[in-house]
Amino acid sequence: AYTLATAAENGTLRILLSKPIRRWEVLLGTLGGIVVYLWLVALASMLLAATMLHALAETSAAALGEGVFRAAPANLLYALFVAFVMGAIGVSLSVFTTDRLRTGLLALPVPLLYVMGLPIRIFSGSRYEEYYLWIVDLNYQFGNAFVAIHEAVGGQLSPETQHAVGLWTGVYDFVAADEVPAEPVDPVGYVSPEVSLVALCLLSAGLVVAAAYRFHRMDI
Repeated sequence: AYTLATAAENGTLRILLSKPIRRWEVLLGTLGGIVVYLWLVALASMLLAATMLHALAETSAAALGEGVFRAAPANLLYALFVAFVMGAIGVSLSVFTTDRLRTGLLALPVPLLYVMGLPIRIFSGSRYEEYYLWIVDLNYQFGNAFVAIHEAVGGQLSPETQHAVGLWTGVYDFVAADEVPAEPVDPVGYVSPEVSLVALCLLSAGLVVAAAYRFHRMDI
């Protein structure tokens, strides 16, 4: 909302495009800035968490190496993926609306669908699978992508990690919420983790292409 939409509202975009610069460069530069910023926030958050664990919980450096930093490559790759998806949604909405308020309002369903995924799974019961509610459950879809990235980079998740991911996203099904399995388990399998990852990437890439086409043809 505060990138291309703001620039279009206050006239900055008109001035920028009067310079010898291509429109696709403006679009991709804006998207790239958002992705890099969000990725740096994720990196800073991870380092801050490690620092707090070491200082406040007296966690040893060896434990941090086996815990936080061992999972860091996969976590940072997942953060890059999430930043690209969210950046693509935001930039495409700002191009099609050229208005901060409408961009913000149209983007609201994304966090709502994510947050509502957990109560929908809990209270819908068997209807969750019967009516294919997992398709619009962004909580589940992003959890699937998380599993796909982590297993591709760092191998199979530990039972403890599967338990935590399963309770929040529904990727893994546990009979008892307070019992960690002794061995790794398979995902529930509504759709494979790789399919969720590829689908979200293709959807985001499609939004960027549509935004680039619209941005190239629009009068500013």
